[in-house]
Amino acid sequence: PIVSNQINFNLMRFRSSITTKVMCDDLGIQVVGYHPLCNGVLTGKYDLERGGGSSLESISKYSRHRIRYFLKGTTELRATMESVAERRGWSCAQVAIAWVINQGVIPIVGAKNVGQVEENWCIVNNGEDAWRLEKEDVKLLDDASNSSVEYYKGFDLV
Repeated sequence: PIVSNQINFNLMRFRSSITTKVMCDDLGIQVVGYHPLCNGVLTGKYDLERGGGSSLESISKYSRHRIRYFLKGTTELRATMESVAERRGWSCAQVAIAWVINQGVIPIVGAKNVGQVEENWCIVNNGEDAWRLEKEDVKLLDDASNSSVEYYKGFDLV
């Protein structure tokens, strides 16, 4: 039997992934979500106001163009994430991961250094309910997600 389905599932891909998620739920299939942080777009790593953050100039011109597109199309979503993060004492990455978990999806989270591993681990290992978002926060994030551009296909940051 099929026990899991791996799909692109995150705050920037919610609208196009929800049909698959509902179908999997109806069939008792666990959804496993890749790109929960949208290659760093949902982490606060990149910022148009600060010239794109510390990492933007170190990636290819094509990737910079795509990241700028996603950043411009997610202004409200990222502001909402920052607000929830500040209230909870979390990072934006932790909010993005918690939102995926709150949807009943197992996130596949990558990390490039020990600090990211610790930050990501903290959200899932601080007690049974540590990752739970308030219903109001989920609604705010869902609404902001609906107004953002959709994240498509991961992009190479090298």
